[in-house]
Amino acid sequence: MERLEPLVRELGLENRIFILKRLKDRGKSVAQIRKELKDSGISKPFSTVGRYVKSLEDLHLVCEVRNEFYLSLKGRLVLRWIDGLEHELVGFEGVETFLFEYPIDYLADELLFGVHVLGLSERVEDTFNVMWNTVNAVNSAEKEVLVVNTDIINREFGELAVEKCVKGLRLSAVVYSSTVKERIDMLNDIIKEKGICGSSLKVLKENFVFKSIDGTAPNLIIADDTGAGISLPNPEGTNSLTPAFKSADKEFIDWVRSIFVWHWSRGELVTW
Repeated sequence: MERLEPLVRELGLENRIFILKRLKDRGKSVAQIRKELKDSGISKPFSTVGRYVKSLEDLHLVCEVRNEFYLSLKGRLVLRWIDGLEHELVGFEGVETFLFEYPIDYLADELLFGVHVLGLSERVEDTFNVMWNTVNAVNSAEKEVLVVNTDIINREFGELAVEKCVKGLRLSAVVYSSTVKERIDMLNDIIKEKGICGSSLKVLKENFVFKSIDGTAPNLIIADDTGAGISLPNPEGTNSLTPAFKSADKEFIDWVRSIFVWHWSRGELVTW
């Protein structure tokens, strides 16, 4: 903490982050930094800019080589942290109000750092569209589908999933313990109606794998790493009729996948 406080305090002072960013690609003299400040509408005396740079040098964020100042390794690490924080805050600002209504503090701390991706995704308010997008994702998937919870494993989803898994699609689902019997009964009815048996039934059960969990979880689905969707439960833990977010952005998909893996690792394998 003693090392961090001077650093944070310095970065909060006037024009310090601006200077670090201007040194990202190459070294510059105080005169060059002063000119770039002036070009950005910030007019400061040479001595003042020199003081700014000296304070950064004292914290080992920049180093002087032949009257030019370069980012040190420490400075590059700090700037990378600043850039990442700014990126997250941009997305977070778009969903800050939403997250007050739909808190996600039931997730592990390491998963909360990716929440900014919700602000970079498409929000889906219509529950019917959420259901339709989920069924469509399974229908379009060729290799793998990952699912958590979920209110969306209904009869239509089940019939399509059984058909696709018999043909080789891998589907991994995490569901609430209280709904396991209902899900298995539904799947067994579908298997019976479609006359699936023998080697086809073996392939189905190898490809369609369940785990059960207790507690609160979002609805989420990932199809072939080409698209993902997530719906967060309300404070009462109910997912029905809550808005969803979807995106084909890799950062969004990676975040949703990390939530799936977190729940999957805590689930209990279901034999059916």
